[in-house]
Amino acid sequence: MTVITPLHIRITGTIITKVSHINGGKAVIRKGTCNFTIAGARKYWRMREMSNPSPDKVADYIDIYF
Repeated sequence: MTVITPLHIRITGTIITKVSHINGGKAVIRKGTCNFTIAGARKYWRMREMSNPSPDKVADYIDIYF
């Protein structure tokens, strides 16, 4: 993880998500670098790269709460 600013962090590695209604509930794996930012008064960073690499055409919201 790299802190770009207090409102922007960058994570390089593997992120695995499982959501029952996306990709038939199977794991979706992302490898590489992802950017997370805070907007407004939110208490979490949200991943900016929202396109899901699974066959489903959905926006994928991944948040890191603090």
